[in-house]
Amino acid sequence: MQAHLYDDVPDAIQEWRQAGISVQIYSSGSVQAQRLFFGHTVAGDLLSLFDGHYDTTVGSKCEASSYGAIAQQISIAPRHILFLSDVTAELDAAAEAGMRTGLCRRPGNAPVNEGYGHDEFDHFGQV
Repeated sequence: MQAHLYDDVPDAIQEWRQAGISVQIYSSGSVQAQRLFFGHTVAGDLLSLFDGHYDTTVGSKCEASSYGAIAQQISIAPRHILFLSDVTAELDAAAEAGMRTGLCRRPGNAPVNEGYGHDEFDHFGQV
């Protein structure tokens, strides 16, 4: 089995890494599930592109304290972190913690009428 990714994801993450940008994952799926997913994608094993994996053991994705905890763990000020999601409640919590945010509008995602003040992206090349 191979995990699906949008076509632009692997190249964008590789470009970010080459630019010296740290890439972390915060998902409602367990860290173990994230490792399985990104280790077996249609684009190959992408695990080496990620510096960290976080799940809800740090807290709910809709609570600002969770994002603060992650920022503290990676020793980066929240204002220097961009959090991307297709869920506005998660983006609101990240913004409340002081992070920059981006609403990902992708085919198949639940419809969102407005980004409510979050930057919006249709593909990772826009980030």
